[in-house]
Amino acid sequence: MSEPGSTHGRRTAAVRRRRATQYRTFFYHAPIGLYRTTREGRLLMANPALARLLGYADVDELFGLPVSSFYVAPADRIAQIEIIERTRAPLVSEICLRRKDGTPIWVRDTFSPVYDARGRLLYFEGSLEDVTERRRAEETAARLNRALRAVMQCSEAIVRARDEAGLLDQVCGILVDVGGYRLAWVGRAEQDEAHTIRPVACRGLARSYVDEITVTWADAPSGHGPMGSAIRTGRPFLSRDITADPAFIWVERALRHGLRSVLALPLLVRGRAVAALGIYAAEADAFDAEELRFLETLAQDVSLGIASLRSDAERDELLEALFVSERRLREMLESVQLAVIALNCEGEVTFCNEYLARVVGARRPEVIGRNWLERFVPADQRSHFAAMFQGLLEVSSQSAHFESDLLTMSGERRTISWSFTTTRDINARVIGVTGIGEDITDRLRMAAVRDELMTQVVAAHERLQALSRQLVRVQEEERRNLARELHDEIGQSLTALKIMLDMALRAPATAGLQLRQAQALLNELIGKVRQLSLDLRPGMLDDLGLLPALLWLLDRYTQQTNIQVSFHHAQLEDRRFAPEIETAAYRIVQEALTNVARHARTDRATVEVVALNSTLSVQVRDDGCGFDPAAALSAGYAAGLSGLRERVALLSGRLVIESAPGQGTCVRAELPIA
Repeated sequence: MSEPGSTHGRRTAAVRRRRATQYRTFFYHAPIGLYRTTREGRLLMANPALARLLGYADVDELFGLPVSSFYVAPADRIAQIEIIERTRAPLVSEICLRRKDGTPIWVRDTFSPVYDARGRLLYFEGSLEDVTERRRAEETAARLNRALRAVMQCSEAIVRARDEAGLLDQVCGILVDVGGYRLAWVGRAEQDEAHTIRPVACRGLARSYVDEITVTWADAPSGHGPMGSAIRTGRPFLSRDITADPAFIWVERALRHGLRSVLALPLLVRGRAVAALGIYAAEADAFDAEELRFLETLAQDVSLGIASLRSDAERDELLEALFVSERRLREMLESVQLAVIALNCEGEVTFCNEYLARVVGARRPEVIGRNWLERFVPADQRSHFAAMFQGLLEVSSQSAHFESDLLTMSGERRTISWSFTTTRDINARVIGVTGIGEDITDRLRMAAVRDELMTQVVAAHERLQALSRQLVRVQEEERRNLARELHDEIGQSLTALKIMLDMALRAPATAGLQLRQAQALLNELIGKVRQLSLDLRPGMLDDLGLLPALLWLLDRYTQQTNIQVSFHHAQLEDRRFAPEIETAAYRIVQEALTNVARHARTDRATVEVVALNSTLSVQVRDDGCGFDPAAALSAGYAAGLSGLRERVALLSGRLVIESAPGQGTCVRAELPIA
């Protein structure tokens, strides 16, 4: 009895295995994407077609990724599950998923629940079919249908229009209400200096966006957007995705208002763009080729409607010619780095370019209308300028060239080289003057600086030559003194020492006396050599510093000259300065005291040396006979003082010599120490 049952069980198992194999074969080789997921969104099974559909190279890449990560809007999956749990039936819907590279894809999702015998949910399984192309085709057809209906209704509005403002408002309303666009507005090209685009009609949910932005048709960042480019070039301008358009500088505001792509169409009247129609969509790449053709046709129809509403064609042609001429002239005047001005017969400014306004230091409206002579010509030059101006008005001369100062708003004087000519009306009557001027202030200043520098160079060269001559004289004098000392003092002592030593060798009996005399003479000779060395440069200046060297100098000076020196110092104890500072301070005191001994005819002097925060102050005073410093320096008699002046100048210091005949002398120097 058991064998038949066992056979039935084996057959059943074999059937199940065969069906499972068939299911897996169908699952993995199916041409559409198949999947199985848990309620929580974990992927249990997926076939290669699903991986290819989502842009993955292999099925294994899908596992481990949450199912919600494939949804452009994860809330769509939550809504699907809620519907299935409520109906407990399969759900067919179209949803937007995200491929691996981030591109969106529309799919038809057949979403089914699978329950166990007790009615508990085991998992979801389903299939995905790519319907992106169909969706795009449907959306394109819908857009084209809306655009076509908008064009037809705008044509009807053009026929019924009675004024330009009403027509433009109706066109914008039809584009938003019928065409389904998020925003439509018309901006008129103003002929002001800024080339402003002024909104004259606006409809849509994002109307406040137009109020937040400043748009021009100038060749500037504010004029490189769609509207400005369409007016400036006279051709349609399309920004398929404003986030990828470097010329679109209003991205943040546009995105805040739900705008992503924009089409700007020029409205041409007699071949000139007088305005532009801006059409905005919420999606990127919202305008295809067919839609663009429809909308360009719409813009042409609106342009014809505007032209028909403008009554005087001849006036339009004249204004166009004047516009072109004025624009060219203004561009030329604004491009040159020259001052351009026009004055009427009363001397009032009727025009000035931006360059002149910058030179004056004011905005252009602050200059235009002012009397040029009264406000911008200095008082000491007004009579000359007025004479030239009056001569041009009286036609005594056709042009005038002269230099005149210009008084800026801040009171600065700028020198302008002017060329003025008379201005006449169509009847050849003089109505004012026009001038072009070059600001030569900086050139004149540079010339003055150059002349001053040349004068200083020549003077410095002459001082250097004089100092060189004085230095040669001083060196020769020092050499003569040194040679005299060596010959008269050192040489004679050495000669006497040699004689004594020779006598000691020839007469050994009296050698002791001769050697003692030679020893005494040798000691005297050593003292003279030391004295000569100290006169050249005291070693204690390098070893002990400025204060000990000055104390030694003053003590030795008093012994040699009998001149009493009162020495005052501060902040010098146990302090060292840079070697060149210590040497300069020592030589200043030494040279000044030497001059006191030679020329002052006095027996008293005062020396003050004080170290401040950033300077070392050195001062030597006497109440002697005094002298004329300027005369002595110019005559070349004060070689020592000239040397001190150059020494102090090399250290970026300051030397002042105050003296007058009968009033004593004060030599004061300030040397930088910080």
